[in-house]
Amino acid sequence: MLLWRLKNYLKYGGAGAFLFLLAPLFARAQTLQSFVEKIYENIFNPFVLLVGALALIIFLWGVIEFIARSDSDEAVGTGKRHMVWGIIGLLIILSVWGIMNLICRTVGAC
Repeated sequence: MLLWRLKNYLKYGGAGAFLFLLAPLFARAQTLQSFVEKIYENIFNPFVLLVGALALIIFLWGVIEFIARSDSDEAVGTGKRHMVWGIIGLLIILSVWGIMNLICRTVGAC
């Protein structure tokens, strides 16, 4: 019985910790609309900016590596891989941004 309770506590503890961290935002929010708006402004926008900048840096690093070390086939391949993963990262971030804007506009928070 005690082991079962501990398993349930650990299973739902992650969600509880996440909700505990969001509690100050929800306490100040008057409605769901303002809650989504606060999440969007305080958490989502900085996250998208940071990850998008990281993907752009990886892409540019690949371009520099591709051009600067074009005499080595291994370096050219590594540069191509960095460019591809940078583009994939940018596409993922763009998709996440679009989905979040769709949700935000559906709720009417943005």
